[in-house]
Amino acid sequence: MAVVSGDFLTEDVADGIPGGKGKGKKRLHEGDKGEPRPYLRVYETMPCTWLNAYGQAQFNQMKDKAVWENMGKKLKSGALWNSEYCAADKERHGTAFNRFLQTLLAWMMYQEEEKGKISNQALLAPNMHQLLYKEISVVKESVEYLLAPRKEKVKSGTSVLRAGVPTPCGGVSLSLKSPEELDRCCKIVYEQLLDMRKPSKIRLIMAWQSAGGLSFVSGAHYRGTMCFMQYGCEGGPVSLEHLQEAVKQRHATGTDGTEQDYAQVGQSQAEVDLAV
Repeated sequence: MAVVSGDFLTEDVADGIPGGKGKGKKRLHEGDKGEPRPYLRVYETMPCTWLNAYGQAQFNQMKDKAVWENMGKKLKSGALWNSEYCAADKERHGTAFNRFLQTLLAWMMYQEEEKGKISNQALLAPNMHQLLYKEISVVKESVEYLLAPRKEKVKSGTSVLRAGVPTPCGGVSLSLKSPEELDRCCKIVYEQLLDMRKPSKIRLIMAWQSAGGLSFVSGAHYRGTMCFMQYGCEGGPVSLEHLQEAVKQRHATGTDGTEQDYAQVGQSQAEVDLAV
């Protein structure tokens, strides 16, 4: 996640400087009074804060109500909640839902790639495979239509000249999207994917593939290990003997010093893990 200077700031931390007042020269010049912003890109925190770097995350085993209650709690960064779904106004709900649509569309497009189709065909039962792609064909067009473009700051002066050219979202210009068609597409997505009374193959397969973040975490560690095996020994391959020696040395250290280290720095194990 890319963090921009000024994101997740409180009254005590601003412009990347601890103890700052949040009144940088540019912000003062633009008439900004320097109050802490209530909405601080919280939609970006949900995927990364839910991820467990060592395996499956707890949210995968929790009931929806418990997940929701924890989503609404304040973050140490200063963000009001873990997701803009937790805001009171509908515009913020729409922003959060738009992020969902963006990632949902990317996921469906990945399933339609040749490598995605081959993998799914090998792993899924024929009936499940057919139902998954049938559901994708039903909702994909509606998801594309519902997806709103990214909000852009109003440009003025010479900045207008270098601003990016607006691109149609979902193949349809924003100005041509009618409220009636938006309602129709939203109804399709709601009935196919969000109504918990109805089964959804997309919902099922997505949850299975993610495994509470485990598939990404293990895949990242696997990829890193393969890169190490090829280039980790002075730019060359790592031998079996080197790996065997490394494993034995790690086992020889055991857990000695771990608790002492925590006591010295005054941190809990969870805090130390987060810092890794």
